[in-house]
Amino acid sequence: MLQRLLPQPALRDLLLMRTRARIRRLQRSFSSPHRVLFSSIAIVLPVVWAVNFAASMLFRERFSADAFRSGVLLTGVGYSLWYVLKACIHRPAAAIEWTPAEESLICGGPFRRSDLIRYRLAQIFSATFLKAAFSSIMFLPELALWWTGFVGMLLGLAILDLARLAVETVLCGLSDRSYRLTRLVVFLLAGTGLASAATSAVTSNAMRTRQWPSALALPIEFAHQLAALRDTLPGQILSVPLLPFVEVISAERVSWSLLGWLAVSACLTATCVPLVIRLDAEFASRSAAAARRSYSSVATDRRSRRRATPEPSGLPLVARVRGAGPIAWRQWQGVRKYQTGLLLALGVPAALSCLPLIERGESIETFLNVAGMLCLYSFLLLPAALKFDFRRDYDRLPILKTLPVRPLAIVVGQLATPIVLSTMLQVFVLAIAFLVCPVPLTIAVNALLMIIPLNVVIFGLDNLIYLMYPYRQSEEGLQPFVRATLTFTAKGLLFATAIAFVYLWAVSCRRMSDFPVISGLGDHRLLFAAGLWAMMIAVGAGLVILSARVFDRFDPCIDHIK
Repeated sequence: MLQRLLPQPALRDLLLMRTRARIRRLQRSFSSPHRVLFSSIAIVLPVVWAVNFAASMLFRERFSADAFRSGVLLTGVGYSLWYVLKACIHRPAAAIEWTPAEESLICGGPFRRSDLIRYRLAQIFSATFLKAAFSSIMFLPELALWWTGFVGMLLGLAILDLARLAVETVLCGLSDRSYRLTRLVVFLLAGTGLASAATSAVTSNAMRTRQWPSALALPIEFAHQLAALRDTLPGQILSVPLLPFVEVISAERVSWSLLGWLAVSACLTATCVPLVIRLDAEFASRSAAAARRSYSSVATDRRSRRRATPEPSGLPLVARVRGAGPIAWRQWQGVRKYQTGLLLALGVPAALSCLPLIERGESIETFLNVAGMLCLYSFLLLPAALKFDFRRDYDRLPILKTLPVRPLAIVVGQLATPIVLSTMLQVFVLAIAFLVCPVPLTIAVNALLMIIPLNVVIFGLDNLIYLMYPYRQSEEGLQPFVRATLTFTAKGLLFATAIAFVYLWAVSCRRMSDFPVISGLGDHRLLFAAGLWAMMIAVGAGLVILSARVFDRFDPCIDHIK
């Protein structure tokens, strides 16, 4: 199969050599003492996942056949629509991005463009194979035939990746005017669907007879209404290409019908490979021509401005702050390029955090629910939305190492922009909650003081993990899937540990309030808030200092080889 997908023998050998190099890189993870802990966690987490899989297969209830089919179909449609919307929010620079090493060694080699696309598809399909195996084991109770489920998921995930590449290729090759028109149409259709689902969720009978608080019942009902859009005509049209794969996955026995659906699924997947190659050849030439025109127009504009007025000299005055100021300013300039996508990405956690305001209850309880939801969604969603730190500077890590600035100042400058942006969002949400549910000013100020060190902990943890194992954000293949799974699991375990620790601290403060010495300092709630605030500051400062030490020990010659 690899030989048919990648007929060029040199690229096949390169793909196998890179796989062996990744294995040796994993073995080198235990070569330095500061990586032993995280490498050990990376070994323990798959065991946790294995136990979770075994428990899910042995103890969970089996989904009905109709629910399983609908779930698989809706997941595929949602995956495709999400990537279309994501590409319209922020136009990708290129559908297929190459690393500097690949540009010099592969793109500059004696290979055709189609061979290069097949090489990248082989990398993507290696991760697709693992995803299909993972999904088929997870849904083993619902699969009457395991091998048909695995093959159907493998072909279905492959065609979803091919569709994503086709959409990004087309959007990258469109002119600016065509892209803006396409984005407007997609936004109108998506906004109509979301507004329809939100209206139906608010006015549904399930919300009138709910047994859950609105903060939980409304998102659940909203998801149900989104799933109900599949019964509409646009939903049925979008579902048609995925029906053969669903039939193969949910097959109950071997029959001529199953063989027919297998043939259709295989033909669809095989047809999409040359289609993606053809689209890349067509729109790559258009994109190159548009780039040449833009270069000439920019050069002409610069010459005209040079004749008219002199260019401003130097950069705006930025406070040095021991070197952290210019680094933070550079990250802040990157925010200006993603304003539209950033507003949409931050709007989701803001809207979800404000859901408790729908429930009419006691002001203090509602305000605290908003603050709690804000902390939760900040931990889950903001790190992925605000990557204006080390995580988008993979190719600049060696340059940052050469700056005459202390590692601690570099870390502070890199973390400043996402922390400021997240704090601005949280102040905005808390201000809305304060206006809707007036509470004593001390409660609002305490909530604000709590979330500022929490942001340091959130982004300090993400950047510490990244500096331990740096990677390229646009990387394709098996390794990103494994890394994302392990990182998500580790964060979940850390979040559960933090919740348990907060509960134990609350119980301890309540019991310590019985002692005369402690009771003389004030109420147990004040002791709880002060202790929690001090602990978060200590953890945040520790993460920043540890990140500085890891960055100081970072060796571009070893840790930056890809």
